[in-house]
Amino acid sequence: MYVIRMKNCAFFARHGVHDEEEALGQRFYVDAALTVDPGTALDNDTIDGTVDYGVAFGVIEKIIPASGAS
Repeated sequence: MYVIRMKNCAFFARHGVHDEEEALGQRFYVDAALTVDPGTALDNDTIDGTVDYGVAFGVIEKIIPASGAS
């Protein structure tokens, strides 16, 4: 197992306590640590089975807006 760290992933969302925060929105920065089983990708030196950072970013992006939805 190994850890991939994604730092300062920036997302725009409309969350907050005040109405202005929801109306204007703001940028949120997220750090994520992904614990990954390398499988055979390292041994075979292939891209198959490696982590797709775009997919990981997309998963985080789906979580951010949902956490502040009313």
